Amino acid sequence: MSQESLEVVRRAYAAWERGDVAAMLENVDEEVVVYRADPDGATWHGPEGVLAVISDWTSNWEEFEATTDEFIEAGDCVIARMRQRARGQASGVTVEADFWCLHEVKDGKVVRYEIYPSRERAFEAAGVEE
Repeated sequence: MSQESLEVVRRAYAAWERGDVAAMLENVDEEVVVYRADPDGATWHGPEGVLAVISDWTSNWEEFEATTDEFIEAGDCVIARMRQRARGQASGVTVEADFWCLHEVKDGKVVRYEIYPSRERAFEAAGVEE
């Protein structure tokens, strides 16, 4: 993995965290494949797929915040730990969890984006040992 790949992923998350969705999508390939392992193994395609998974993930929360504080080289991929804090619309219950996001970058764009509930599963998907 190149330093460029790491910077592409960092740039995308920085844009997301400041609420600049357009800048986030500038780092995403038109043919990106998005996969969410849990709860349903759903797959989306393209920048609109990135927006759809975000909408699906965040729509049931009254408040939602996600930050990314760790970026790890994993073979040809970058794995990022996303810390989520959210409050349910109906229940009012606050939930905090870590998710592990796998990114493959080619030609300066994310071409593969996968979300896993554990670090181990993300590394397994990357095909490398921790």
